[in-house]
Amino acid sequence: MDERLINRIISAAYDDSSLLEKFRIKKIIKNNPEAKRLYNYYREVAVGVHSLDKIKCPDEVLEKAEDKISLTGYDRKHILQPAAAFAVILIAAITALFTLLNKPEPKYTAAEIRTAEIQAKESLAYIGQLLNKTTSAVSNEILPEKVSKPVKKGFNIINNLLIGG
Repeated sequence: MDERLINRIISAAYDDSSLLEKFRIKKIIKNNPEAKRLYNYYREVAVGVHSLDKIKCPDEVLEKAEDKISLTGYDRKHILQPAAAFAVILIAAITALFTLLNKPEPKYTAAEIRTAEIQAKESLAYIGQLLNKTTSAVSNEILPEKVSKPVKKGFNIINNLLIGG
């Protein structure tokens, strides 16, 4: 038996593995007597360990252990949050990539492309004519009649008021 299988069997015996993993281990120990013997041994040890009374560990021992491993609950939180954020970003990026890659390319015939080009040129020519007419109307009609006359009239009123005539 390889070390990985032994670790999986021990994990299943201590009820530390997932339901699916426990099911896989049960299938393995059904056909392998050595795996079954190992599972039963660790299962008995696990039952004994789980039945032990809990004893409060002195605070100084806990502090020394935290100093040795230097990974407190506060540190775990700060490690797991960026990891979770990275996982979410990675999933979003992969989803966006697959969406872009699976988008079908539109296929146009040469005649459709020529028609679209002619229509675009006609639209731009029409917009150019419209802008020319608007520029000429603003500079020849609107500015002299609607803007210049009231401004001149206002200056005349101010001059009459300030200068007196």
